[in-house]
Amino acid sequence: MQAFPAAHSPQTDPIIYGIAQESRRLLYVTDTGPLPEVTWESLSGFQAHLVVMELTMGSESNEHHLGRADFLAAVERMKKEGVIAAEGEIVAHHFSHHHTPLHDQLESELAACGIIAGYDGLTLEV
Repeated sequence: MQAFPAAHSPQTDPIIYGIAQESRRLLYVTDTGPLPEVTWESLSGFQAHLVVMELTMGSESNEHHLGRADFLAAVERMKKEGVIAAEGEIVAHHFSHHHTPLHDQLESELAACGIIAGYDGLTLEV
C-alpha cells in the first residue's frame, strides 16, 4: 500500500491510497478536492485496474471535494497519464445531497462516460 497527498482542508493532512496485490492495483480516492501536482507526478504510470473516486459535490466543485467537472477532468488525466490501466474500471462514490441527482439518473449519466455509480453493497473484483 502506498499513500499519496490529497487536498481537503488546511487543518488536515489528507491522503489517498494505491493498493497493489500481486499484479492487480486499486486506487482509492476519497475526501479530496483536485489532486495536487505532486500526487499526479507520483501516480503517473500507476496502471490501476480499479479506481474508486469520490464525486461528492455533484454539479458544484470546491477545494475539499470533487464535483462532476473536476471528477471528469481527473478521469481524463488519469487515462492520459497511465494512472488507469487500459482495461481499468472507474467507480464514483461518496455522494452527497449537494447538487447530485437521484441514483437512477446519476447511474445513467455516468454510464454514458464509462463510469460506474457506486452504491451501498456494490461488490467488484479487482
